[in-house]
Amino acid sequence: MGRIGRSLFLVALLTGIPGLAPAAPFSLYVQPIQVCNDAGTVCANSAQTLYEAEGDKIWAQAGIDLVFLPWVQFLETDYLSITDPSIDATELFDMWGEGHVPGAVNMWFVQTLESAGTAYGIALLGTVVGAGFAAIADAVFSYAGGAGRRDTIAHEIGHVLGLPHYNFSEPACTPPADSAQNLMTSGSCRSPVTNISQITPDGAMLARLTSAQIATALESDLLFDEAMEPIPEPASLLLLGGGLLLGHRRLRRRGGKGE
Repeated sequence: MGRIGRSLFLVALLTGIPGLAPAAPFSLYVQPIQVCNDAGTVCANSAQTLYEAEGDKIWAQAGIDLVFLPWVQFLETDYLSITDPSIDATELFDMWGEGHVPGAVNMWFVQTLESAGTAYGIALLGTVVGAGFAAIADAVFSYAGGAGRRDTIAHEIGHVLGLPHYNFSEPACTPPADSAQNLMTSGSCRSPVTNISQITPDGAMLARLTSAQIATALESDLLFDEAMEPIPEPASLLLLGGGLLLGHRRLRRRGGKGE
């Protein structure tokens, strides 16, 4: 995507110039990958929940529309539950050809992300070989009696778009003063979204993004506009080969409960 288009949108966002940019001029493709046991009879995120409306409302702040591709499954019991995210999750992200799509955020859904079973999400910071990688645990969907932690998927996407945690002295919940309302604050210090009505610009004004965060996200090569060609077919991944992620991993997760 050309930088002129991104710059014009950012100028419109910061200055309030009407009509300079459409509401959501950019698209971000997300490939959901459902991890199941070998037989395909037990799967993570059995309802295949994506909180797409919530994610779109959150990322509309940056003019980004989330486009979820059709679900694919990965039948491998060993990765249904991730005991050590720093090792097992990166091995999972290395498995080229198992549903990965270049030019997209490849998002794996697993039952658990650490032995305690209380982690929510994990992601690589930025992109590697033209793709993004994240994993989401079932704890996201059972949170608050099933209301769900509806900003976690959007939070992990933020990491893929190059955004680190907003509260720089985690895990202590310290300044910036608006940490609890910022999308990129680590999970232990962020006020989680359990209803779409809480998302900025409504209700409790949760899951906010700063102008600096938006500017960083708009630099990502994963963003497409209406003038771009469609993303490559999954089969083209075979041309990329395997093992290309080695030496490029920077996992982002919150101590204690991931994210």
